[in-house]
Amino acid sequence: MDASVIPYREETLCFGPEARLIGTITQPADRPARPGSQPGLILLNAGMLPRVGPHRLNVELARTAAAQGLTAIRFDLP
Repeated sequence: MDASVIPYREETLCFGPEARLIGTITQPADRPARPGSQPGLILLNAGMLPRVGPHRLNVELARTAAAQGLTAIRFDLP
């Protein structure tokens, strides 16, 4: 796939006390992020599964949401 047509951008972040919480934020590629300006999606891991989710479900959900204009974050609970 041509990188110029990917409708999202992703960044992996460390946050929380001692930066122990690791997550990936997926945002629409065509406009800058504006915190608090629109609803977003929070995707949690399920037990021992990583933030990609079962069968990469959370990745697909986050990217689909971003392609439709929403910001999504998925992270691994410590």
